[in-house]
Amino acid sequence: QDNSETGAQGVTATLTDTNGSAVTNLAGATVPAQQTDGNGAYLFTNLPAGSYKVTFSTLPTGYVFSPTDENTGTDATDSDANTTTGMTGIYVLAAGETNLTIDAGINQPIVAPLCGKLGDRVFDDVNRNGIQDTGEAGVANVTATLTDADGNPATDCSGAIVTALTTDATGAYLFTSLPAGSYKVTFSTLPTGYVFSPTDATTGTDANDSDANGTTGMTGMTGNYTLAAGETNLTVDAGINQPTVPASTVPTVTTATVPVVTAAPVVSVAPATAAPTTVAPTTVAVTVAPTTVSTVPTKVIGVVFVDNNKDGIQNPREKSLPNVTVEIRDPQGKLIGTTTTDSNGSFTQPVPTDGTYTVTIVSGIPPEYSFLTDQQTTVKVLGTTAQQAVFRVITEEVAAVAFTGSDTSRNLLVAFGSILIGLALLGSLRLRKEQA
Repeated sequence: QDNSETGAQGVTATLTDTNGSAVTNLAGATVPAQQTDGNGAYLFTNLPAGSYKVTFSTLPTGYVFSPTDENTGTDATDSDANTTTGMTGIYVLAAGETNLTIDAGINQPIVAPLCGKLGDRVFDDVNRNGIQDTGEAGVANVTATLTDADGNPATDCSGAIVTALTTDATGAYLFTSLPAGSYKVTFSTLPTGYVFSPTDATTGTDANDSDANGTTGMTGMTGNYTLAAGETNLTVDAGINQPTVPASTVPTVTTATVPVVTAAPVVSVAPATAAPTTVAPTTVAVTVAPTTVSTVPTKVIGVVFVDNNKDGIQNPREKSLPNVTVEIRDPQGKLIGTTTTDSNGSFTQPVPTDGTYTVTIVSGIPPEYSFLTDQQTTVKVLGTTAQQAVFRVITEEVAAVAFTGSDTSRNLLVAFGSILIGLALLGSLRLRKEQA
């Protein structure tokens, strides 16, 4: 019993003889069990001389008995209750004697926390689809760093900061001894020439897709993973790949060996007095033109149009928006190029590699239009195949009208509204002319 340790109220103390049977007091009445008071105290009185035991029970929830008769204490301060039964040893009481040394120490045991694990592997995403396909090998020597949800260093069950790991020969890594909480993993030190694959591929599962973000500012970082006490999560992966380098247009010069034809000397027979005449040999030169091999470039394509009926399809009467400036960035956020829509509202931007590109409209939308889609979208490019980036807008007047009825009725209302606007503009022009 240390000085700062308080008494425990409501614990039952039962007095028995050495055989565990009930005892009687000097008046011959059975001694009843007692409940400890607010100070943890109890006292059996009016007892005849004899041998006694005290059994303690009904401990507060979560409490157990402390070790008995510790060598560092005295009989007046140590705990005497058996850790299993709560029963003390035998105390011999002489006639008229008072013994106030029979104590029971109880405590709430320290429960070791249930510790969890988090990890999986880094894989070589050969086909760059963001999924661990059969046969795709792990990548060694990639660094995995564990942080909490706010990006601060994570601590393990002992309170120590979790050390960064390096993937083994199979690409595996595993953080252990983790308390319940939310975590992020950041992957770094990729092999030279590698980049992160697309994250959370829709065709994959959480167990086989790539979770490392390739966006600038968040490069290599996963989302939050909430770990329950004792939980093991082996779904936190990173796919990395070597981007495809598109073939360039390289002129190939084909050479040919053309023999030089030399005419044989021609001798003219002249009179005896004339010397023979020799014709000089003739050289023929041939020039071979170079052959150029061309390739089809990888590119991002898209369109901007006015979607008056909001059906997501550009109908013949729905016009395109030219001269809209569009910006294209690669998976790492690097600016690839800026282009402008043509008279058909279309744009094309060559890109250097396959991957997921971010397309953003930066200017050129007239103020009377508002977006039906986001001003920014992403598209995937694989070889000569690319998703089309579609941006749809609508005039404020059309957007404010609540249509009912059939498609034909809506089209007629739009046409009628356009006629009224045109008549109003024409009347305004005539009035200004007359005033002038």
